[in-house]
Amino acid sequence: MDSPEGAIDTTLRIEGQSGTLSSSAIPQQLPLENLTLEGAQLSFSVTTNAYGRVEARLTLSGDAAEGTIDVPGVGALPMRCTRTSGPER
Repeated sequence: MDSPEGAIDTTLRIEGQSGTLSSSAIPQQLPLENLTLEGAQLSFSVTTNAYGRVEARLTLSGDAAEGTIDVPGVGALPMRCTRTSGPER
């Protein structure tokens, strides 16, 4: 994610089976809230100590995703993701 202070590396982990999802943002282990996937649109929110509730919206394309994360008091920051592992089959 790009911030006013520079790039921030973050790991987004989404796990689940049988239509249920659980997830957390790493390294702080913050649980994702309101996680939804509609078509290629992934959205979620995270409540942080520093900024309160942040909202993310990403568009998935193959093994990549791109979108924004809205941070209160900062604004919409660009966010890019690359899949590093997939579901076990």
